[in-house]
Amino acid sequence: MKSKIVAIIQARMSSTRLPGKVMMPIVGKPMLWHVVDRVKRTKLIDQVIVATSINSADKKIVGFCKKNNIEVFRGSQNDVLDRYFKCAKKYKADFVVRITADCPLIDPQLIDDLIRKFLKGRYDYMGIATGGGIIAPRIYRFPQGLDAEIFTFNSLAKSWKAANDKVDREHVSVYIWQHPKKFKLGPPLASEKDYSYLRLTVDWKEDISLIKKIYTELYLKKRNFGYRDIVFILNKKPALPKINLHRHGETTKRFWKQKLISEFEKLGRPKKLDLKNVQAVIVLSADETGIVGENKERIIEGLKIIKKVNKNCSFIYVGTKDHNKSFNKFLRKQTINIERFFLLEDKFSNTKTQIIQLSKFAKSHKLKNLLLISHAYHMLRIQRYCKLYVENLARVYYYPIGRITAQHRQVREEIRKIIKYSQYGDLPLFLG
Repeated sequence: MKSKIVAIIQARMSSTRLPGKVMMPIVGKPMLWHVVDRVKRTKLIDQVIVATSINSADKKIVGFCKKNNIEVFRGSQNDVLDRYFKCAKKYKADFVVRITADCPLIDPQLIDDLIRKFLKGRYDYMGIATGGGIIAPRIYRFPQGLDAEIFTFNSLAKSWKAANDKVDREHVSVYIWQHPKKFKLGPPLASEKDYSYLRLTVDWKEDISLIKKIYTELYLKKRNFGYRDIVFILNKKPALPKINLHRHGETTKRFWKQKLISEFEKLGRPKKLDLKNVQAVIVLSADETGIVGENKERIIEGLKIIKKVNKNCSFIYVGTKDHNKSFNKFLRKQTINIERFFLLEDKFSNTKTQIIQLSKFAKSHKLKNLLLISHAYHMLRIQRYCKLYVENLARVYYYPIGRITAQHRQVREEIRKIIKYSQYGDLPLFLG
């Protein structure tokens, strides 16, 4: 029996940035009509469903769909993962193609290319690499607004059952592509050239203004135009992409801010920590070189813990020569006797250099279980650098200091840094 491929287009009227955008007119038709029309032009999709919410404001979408013979499903407003799962289950989908209704320039040919490669590779999940979509550095991307992804119903069902993060449930596929050990992820469908600088999705008035101009240029001449036609027009008329240039990347940053805030909210000390097996307690130095402020708080917490672990456990302090001078002076005044302690230092000290130093030490000393101490606001960046440099060598337990609710300013700065560094390919945004 042939497998059924169902495209589910999520749509709602209650957009916070541009309310009612999915029903805004483009060359005489609502934006949602154009999205459905373009998706129906694919060759491999068997059925197209608009999935909206039970919110009363979305009755307008339901009425529009019924009037235009478009299948429509209503589900949870905020738990979009639940909406997708129940919609896919009702329509007996084997594979689900996820589309958002704010992408009126979605390319049918690209969707078909995505489906073919997904089926050939027998993946659980695969997506189109776009400027604002899948995070995969050093590959060419399509313009933001050509986003689409496909996953098996089984993968959707597993994520529906397992995901408990509100951001994961709002954005449907996040749980899947954040767990590469649980799901077989296909490589993102990449472009032959880099078009990631173009923004073709709709979140603000500037976006809809650009989309209307593109449709005016292309739709009346060639109804089934594709992304190459769009790129040609935008290159021919360079004033057009400047209309929403200042909005470039904002949608992606907004998502990651949501995701990182959610991670911070769940941050806590390890619940199951066997101190007998910890081979090293590591304290990362703060900005201060003296044993004051955050430096003092981290070291004192480390000294408390070192009393509880086995006598062969090492105490490691990572910083610069100035940090180590202060630490030695401080340690001589303490009553605690540490049999094994190491001072790791570099010419300058930042989170990346500290973790690289630690990875070299762990490798040379064959350490397999580490307890790493720093302030709570610092932990998400530390975890990401450890994922790159340490976690292939040793198991790391993260021990945050202080209440995250009292570190709002530092958290905002950390989120900014994580997103900024990830754009350079310096550290991974998600932890899989």
